[in-house]
Amino acid sequence: MTYDLLIDGNPALPGSRGASVLQDGTWKVSVKTLCGLVQLSGTTVPGC
Repeated sequence: MTYDLLIDGNPALPGSRGASVLQDGTWKVSVKTLCGLVQLSGTTVPGC
């Protein structure tokens, strides 16, 4: 899946790729995709 990550409504990472599912009307991102985004910020979080 391709998506655009927005910050304050402005594209920060346009055309990014990752995995997500639509569950009960809500899009949920995979842990792998989330951890990849966190890693880009230079932050370390438990579980990634």
